[in-house]
Amino acid sequence: METAGDHSQRDPAQPGRAASVVQATAADSLHHLPVVTFALDRHGIVTLYDQGSVASASFTESSVQGRHFSEIASKAGIANAEALFDQVLRGSPVALSVDFGRRQFIMRAVPMPDAHGVVQSLLGVVIEITHIPIQREGSIATQEPFRAIIDSIEDGYYEVDLAGRFTLINQAMADILGLPHSALLQGEVFSFERFADEQQAQQARQLYRRVLRTGQPVRAADGQVIRPDGTERSIEVSISLLRAADGRPCGYRGIVRDVTGRRVVEAALAERIRLLSLLQGVDDELNLTLDLDQVALVGLSSAMRLSGAEAGFIGLLEDDPDVLRVLRAVGLPEHSDTRRILPAATGVVGRAMRLRQPQVVIDVASDPDYVPDIPGTRAEIAIPLITHDRLLGVLNLETTQPDQFSPTVVEFVQILSTRTAAAIENARLYALSQRQLEQMRDVYSQLSALEQLKTDMIRIASHDLRSPLGIIFGYLDILSFDLDAALNDEQRSYFEAMRRAAVRIQRMSTEILSLERVNALRNLPRTRVNLNELATQAIIDHHDAARQKHINLITDIGEPMHVLADAASLPEAMTNLIGNAIKYTPEGGFVTVTLRRAGDRAEFEVADTGMGIREDDQKRLFEPFYRVKSEESAHIDGTGLGLYLVRRIVELHNGTLHFASEFGKGSQFGFTMPLVLQPEAPEHA
Repeated sequence: METAGDHSQRDPAQPGRAASVVQATAADSLHHLPVVTFALDRHGIVTLYDQGSVASASFTESSVQGRHFSEIASKAGIANAEALFDQVLRGSPVALSVDFGRRQFIMRAVPMPDAHGVVQSLLGVVIEITHIPIQREGSIATQEPFRAIIDSIEDGYYEVDLAGRFTLINQAMADILGLPHSALLQGEVFSFERFADEQQAQQARQLYRRVLRTGQPVRAADGQVIRPDGTERSIEVSISLLRAADGRPCGYRGIVRDVTGRRVVEAALAERIRLLSLLQGVDDELNLTLDLDQVALVGLSSAMRLSGAEAGFIGLLEDDPDVLRVLRAVGLPEHSDTRRILPAATGVVGRAMRLRQPQVVIDVASDPDYVPDIPGTRAEIAIPLITHDRLLGVLNLETTQPDQFSPTVVEFVQILSTRTAAAIENARLYALSQRQLEQMRDVYSQLSALEQLKTDMIRIASHDLRSPLGIIFGYLDILSFDLDAALNDEQRSYFEAMRRAAVRIQRMSTEILSLERVNALRNLPRTRVNLNELATQAIIDHHDAARQKHINLITDIGEPMHVLADAASLPEAMTNLIGNAIKYTPEGGFVTVTLRRAGDRAEFEVADTGMGIREDDQKRLFEPFYRVKSEESAHIDGTGLGLYLVRRIVELHNGTLHFASEFGKGSQFGFTMPLVLQPEAPEHA
């Protein structure tokens, strides 16, 4: 650990400057300015204390050395000592004035980093200024050693007479006030009131009178400085009584810290907390309903409240991809809160849906795609509503204020749009399941209680699992982004554990929702797809899972083959078979994925060296919600829907499913599909 005497490897910036000041003061002017030097290690223990010529029975080398700084600070009446110590440990020097009895001091502490930039110790100086000879009442400007000390302080130092006129300032104070040092102290002697409005000036006068009346210093008071150019700076100021050589009050002195940056950060944090609170309320509202119209109302009104927009709408795509139906609207001319049909491909809205990316237009006059609709609009946000890679519609917001849509507002509107899209999809799925339920009741009035329960479970999963997952993922993203710089590796691992658990639930609910979607389809959309590319991507998607279990993933992809298929659902069948093989194969085993031509059909097969399936369990293997119950597979997660989903997808593609398994040795699952022999249709990968 570095001590005050071991500085050869530190950053030569401010610590070196402070050290040179200490050396110059000790060598040239200790008889004028009694100086105490001290050092603390990074745990706050005093490792060096040189009292110099300062007379003090309360603080001697023997009573201070080896003690924790908080004991010394408490005895000296220094407030917020722990916060000041932490500030220096983070690499920022501190300076403050201290009154101890009727004696006055200035203290400065600087960080002492090692060769790697890590602060290992603190070096400080304390200068007693109680009895410094006064050349002009209220000023010690001609004391050059003292000037060297105060000019090294990064915070502002000031002295004013009893009328509030500046008699001494350092360069940092001049920077805060926004005028050259020479301009402030030559010719007219400026009063502090020159840099404050009437309210601020009145508060300052009250503080000065209190210090004069009581003799007690003000440690930290908040205020504002108005510079000559009109800009404002937020400050924290300390005030101590300044006495002449005969002990009578002659002015005030103190430290001024520019906290503008901190106030900006605090305001930004408060705004984020407000927006997070609003998002929480929106989540609660969206979870209360599965009515599509109500979901759109909640989503739009919340987005307008969050963004401050004066107008907006939520539009959904329906059967015709070129038509956007406005579900909810506010502020549209003659169409407020009424249904409306819009062309889906035009304007900023059309661009957002076409690119599937949020469009933020700060000045609509400079955007060639903008379509005038609402008079006075200056800025627009159009965010596509997407869930499960499916475009549902768009959220559009408009305002007459060009600076209304700040980056923070845009960020939270995007998060809100994700929640709204999920809620809309849940409401549509619920409506779909309700319609299907009515149809099933008409056709299958004799359904068993078990089948009814399974239908209800699918309906519940489509809402009660997906909505909380959206909240979990959203807040994990926000917390990870906001707290990443302050987290250690162990704390980051907690976030990863939560994310893995959420992904696990998502995977289970996705299978249930996929089954609902596939069962809802009677005629799958067919395009000519490259089966080799689908199989290769499915294999790539499982490389990490295989590597984590040290499983040898062997592939044998033959010549290019094409089939007529739904490019969204067919990969699910491949993925389920590969994932199952990896899941039920112990570490060190083998999984072989084969794609080959078998006459006029394509054959996809996955073979493993896993635990296999007993013959008694094979009969029900492809039933929904059925899982083999055995000691070997008890610890493996699953819903019992994976193989049933594979069967439904293969059947809808006019394919044939086959499998073989031997308990304790492994299994082979696969399917065949008719090939497209002539490349008549355009290829889609």
